[in-house]
Order: sequence, then structure tokens, then C-alpha cells
Amino acid sequence: MRAHHQLSDDNAVNRALRFARTPLNRLTTGILIALMVVALPAGGQDFTISGIATDGNVSVEQLESAIKSVEAREDLAEDIRGSVIEQLRDAQAQVQNKLAAEAAAEAFTQALSTAPAESEKLRAVIDSEVPAPPTVDSLGITDTSTLE
Repeated sequence: MRAHHQLSDDNAVNRALRFARTPLNRLTTGILIALMVVALPAGGQDFTISGIATDGNVSVEQLESAIKSVEAREDLAEDIRGSVIEQLRDAQAQVQNKLAAEAAAEAFTQALSTAPAESEKLRAVIDSEVPAPPTVDSLGITDTSTLE
């Protein structure tokens, strides 16, 4: 029975890999394959990764943990292991890109809220009365003054 269970899981992985054509499908398929691989029995024991979010909020650390778990699996074929790791790394890069975009959006939002006050300060400096530059008379220079 165990061999049949292993065979059906391998077929599911192959079908999932054929489905992975677009980046979104690749991310979804990668996470799905990673979760399927984790669910496979390892040496007579169930092997799971704790802390993987099922609500779509996967962290870079969770993906790194999943990658290490897949790398440590000895009962996986190399091509499957490589494919799963590649998909997990793609997912990790997408999560990092998402975090960078969120940080940039936050900085932009902050700039929008502080820009009016900063503009007002700059206008005040520009509009403030600047002392007149020194003149010949204010410096005490006459026709008889020398450069020495």
C-alpha cells in the first residue's frame, strides 16, 4: 500500500509541474508541491514543516525553512527536488519583491504627507528677507582707497 501511495503522489507532482506555465501558477504550484513533498512519508515517519502559513501570507523565512527541508529529504528524486527548490526560490524572490514594493509605497505615502510642511518651510526661507549685499559705501571704499 505504501508504494501505491508514493506512486500516486509522484503522479500528482508531475501533473502539478505541467500546470506551472505562468509566474502565478509557478508560485502556487511551487507552494503546493512543497506542501505535498512535506506530506510524503520519510523513512516510515511523517515529515512536516511547522509554521507554513496556509492563508497566503508566506514569509521569506518560512520559504527558506521549506527549502532546507526539501534539500534534506533523501527519499526524493533529484529532478523533483531541484524543481521544488527552484519553485520555492522563485516564491521567495516574489515575496522579497512584494516586501520591497510595500516599503517603497510606505515611503512614498510618508513623503506625500510630509511634503506640504517641507514645502512651506522652503517657501518661508525663500520669502524671508535676505540682507542686502554689501555696497561700496557700506564697506567704506572711496576713490582714494588702495588694495593693500
